[in-house]
Amino acid sequence: MKKLLLVACLAAAAFAQEPSGSSGEKLSIFGAMGFGFGVGGELYTATDASSTSTKEEDKYLNYGQGFKLDFGARYGLMENLGAQADFELSFGMPGFELVDKTSATTSTTTYKRSMYGIKLLVVPQFEMLELITMYSGVGIGFFWNSLRYEKETTTAILNTSEKGKIVSRPALGFCGLLGADYPLTDRFTLFGELAFNQVSFKWKKRVVDESTTSSEIGTHFYEEDDPNNPAPPKVPGSNWQIRIGARFGLL
Repeated sequence: MKKLLLVACLAAAAFAQEPSGSSGEKLSIFGAMGFGFGVGGELYTATDASSTSTKEEDKYLNYGQGFKLDFGARYGLMENLGAQADFELSFGMPGFELVDKTSATTSTTTYKRSMYGIKLLVVPQFEMLELITMYSGVGIGFFWNSLRYEKETTTAILNTSEKGKIVSRPALGFCGLLGADYPLTDRFTLFGELAFNQVSFKWKKRVVDESTTSSEIGTHFYEEDDPNNPAPPKVPGSNWQIRIGARFGLL
C-alpha cells in the first residue's frame, strides 16, 4: 500500500513540473464527508449454542469504519505543490454487537466507537483536461478514539449488566489520498477523493462505570506478560475512504 501511494505521489510530482492553469490559490479551507471501509479488525466470535447444533459468526471490530467528516486547510508551497492539514472525525457504523447464547444464558455486548485524527500531508497536483486538477497526497496522522460498551447477561434466575469504556493509547499512522478538483468559480471548488488511513491502537485499560457485580466496578489494566492482567489487544483503525467535499480559496 505504501509503495503504491509513493509511486502515485512521485508521478503527480513529475506532472507538477508542467505549467498549470490553476488559479494559484495560496490558502484555502475545505470540508468533506464520506464513508470509510475497515481494513482488518479484532476478531470476535458470536456463538449460538441454544439448540442442538452450534452456530458461530465471526465479527471484526475496526475503529475506522463508518461515516467520515473532514475539515482543514491547504497552503500552496509553490505553483503545483501544497501542504495540507485537516481534522478527521469517524463515527462507527454500522453498530457492533455480539450475542452469545446457550440453552440457559444469553449475553449481549454492544460497542459504540469513534475515531479522531489530525493529519499533515504534502500534496502535489497537476492539471488534466483543462478544467480538472488531479492531486495526490501522503503524510502522517495522530489518531485517538473512543470506545464505550454495554453488556447484559440474562439467565433463568438472574440478570446482570455492565457499562464502561475501553481506553487505548493514541497512535501515529500513515495517511494518503488521490483526488480531483472541479472549480465552479475562481474561489469555490468541488472535489472527490479516495483516501486511506493506516493505524492501529493498543488497549490500555477497561473502566467499568456501572455493574451489578460491585467487584467489577473500577479500572482494569491490560499488561504484557503479566499473569494478573490480560495482554493488550492491538485493534486496527485502518480504512479506505470515499469522500466528496468543497474547497474555498481565501488568498
